[in-house]
Amino acid sequence: MAEFDFDSQPDVSADDVLSVAEAMGRSPSKSDEQRELERLEVEAHLFEARQRDEQRRLEFERRREEAEAAKIAQQRQTAALERQDRTRQLQDQMRRDSDRQMQSTQLSALHRASIEQQAYRNAAIRHARFSAQQAALDDALSHFTKPTPEPQPAPELDDEDAARWHRTWFK
Repeated sequence: MAEFDFDSQPDVSADDVLSVAEAMGRSPSKSDEQRELERLEVEAHLFEARQRDEQRRLEFERRREEAEAAKIAQQRQTAALERQDRTRQLQDQMRRDSDRQMQSTQLSALHRASIEQQAYRNAAIRHARFSAQQAALDDALSHFTKPTPEPQPAPELDDEDAARWHRTWFK
């Protein structure tokens, strides 16, 4: 939309307008009173035109300021939406980082538990092998050695035998 430049309008005096009007064919044989009346009418008309021009200029300025205010409001809204979007992106990133850290911690705990379980399993296997080897060794040794006889219970002695035994023992 083309802007109207209010300041480029030159001020026109009433005398100039009258002189142009007379040159355009009005009769110059008017009385001073009529000329004064026409001059006042022209001044009133020019005053009204200036008033309209001023109102138009003020209306134009008001619309321009409203458009600028609307543009600023739109920019603020856009900036607020961008901040919200950035905040949401940062929160999503933080949530993903937290989830990744939690998974890493859980995997470390599982790995540690797996290593401990493997160590216990290896210890159990070594113990089982040692026990089996020891049992096989004991079995092999039992074939080469005489079994130790079971201890025989001591015979019960009556008083006479005990006295005899006692005498032979302590001589």
